[in-house]
Amino acid sequence: MSKSKLGNGTTESINIDALNAADIAWLASVLPTIGTLKVDPDPAMATPPTDGPDSNSETNPTNPEETMGEDEDPTASVKSDIGGDGDGVARGVPLRIPAASALPNRLEISRSLRPLMERIDSSSRFTLDELKTAEISAEKGNGQIIPIFKPEQERWLDLCLIVDRLPSMDIWLQTAQELHTLFAQIGVFRHVFLYRMEQDYKGKLQLRSGIIGTGRVCSGKEINDCSGRRISLVFSDCTDDQWYSGEAHKLIEGWIRSVPTGILQPLPASLWTTTVLDEIEYFLVNSQSPITRNKDFEERVAPYWRNEARPTGTPIPVLPLNEKSILNWAKLTVGKGTFWFPGYFLPTPKTAAIKYFEEEETDVETIWQNFCSIASPTAQQLAAYLSASPPVLPVMRLVQKVMLPNSRQSHLAEVLRSPLFLDRDIEEKKKIESVDQIRFEFMPGVQTYLN
Repeated sequence: MSKSKLGNGTTESINIDALNAADIAWLASVLPTIGTLKVDPDPAMATPPTDGPDSNSETNPTNPEETMGEDEDPTASVKSDIGGDGDGVARGVPLRIPAASALPNRLEISRSLRPLMERIDSSSRFTLDELKTAEISAEKGNGQIIPIFKPEQERWLDLCLIVDRLPSMDIWLQTAQELHTLFAQIGVFRHVFLYRMEQDYKGKLQLRSGIIGTGRVCSGKEINDCSGRRISLVFSDCTDDQWYSGEAHKLIEGWIRSVPTGILQPLPASLWTTTVLDEIEYFLVNSQSPITRNKDFEERVAPYWRNEARPTGTPIPVLPLNEKSILNWAKLTVGKGTFWFPGYFLPTPKTAAIKYFEEEETDVETIWQNFCSIASPTAQQLAAYLSASPPVLPVMRLVQKVMLPNSRQSHLAEVLRSPLFLDRDIEEKKKIESVDQIRFEFMPGVQTYLN
């Protein structure tokens, strides 16, 4: 039992046994030494000196700096310019908090893939059929055991996930990684092969294995499959110049003739007019058999095409990143239905990209009005929340998760692709090692409309 003086000047009895003392000593050894927060004293709040040993300045110094030696190095100062003039100084230790998921509807997406959870007989793996072995051996009657084998049951399909890693897809890197993890761990696919589309040092589009790092260069023919057990999804926002020039189409043509292919589009449909999908068509796809190739789709375009020329090219279903579209695609893959799909006919290359607005506006009020005329109410509300937070992706996702838990990744995309933010210089982007380090900047004066 010992007497300890508390911060309020009172004393209380505190039980400290040998185990507690050992815990305190261990905790003190592992905790970092931190400096004391500098606070300018307010004369009005100062406590007048009192008589007694507690008022002795020699034994109880009130200036924290007097307790520190010349060689002591307090915790590094953290200067913050968020919401202030950048002159504030705070001392402390870094705080780590769980990052928000870039795929908040992962549970719903996993449920929508259930139609693909079929198992078939393996052609290379067999197991002992105990019942048949017992029956055949008993019929022989000579005491000899005749083993009978049967094919093992295995997952039916392989998935090739091709991630667009062109510059316009930087903000979707974490979403692509979580998608790959979901597809690989859900137990639906036999194998999940991961590829990425990127530019080489000459600016030519190529296919590589993996999503990051130095993967090997692949040919589009590597995805080809003649067994009828492979499907592919291209995860892309279809906004980079490689889509408009036709280079992306040439790469996809390397496997679309033999492998059913769809485009998984992270942007909401309201922004598709700003992509190469601006001439999107809705067509009715009827698949009578499983694993129908794109060229064999029995498609019928929307009724307004009856009096006009039918689009030419290979139809590719475009799937918004939501559970309903993925469920319909899964049913179409197994030949269990007829569905309307937004489709993209692999067309002739286009010459110029379409901007978010036809002309770049500089007037803040006009920019805000244009954003409100296109963005959804949820995206407008999210933009207001983001205007009061550090403009980096991890924090944006966390704010979205806490303040708008029912919103989707597409709502964040509406905000990030809007003219509310300044365009970053290309050379400045090259200096950034991770997309999470990108600091987005609002247009001057825009935040006044968001508050």
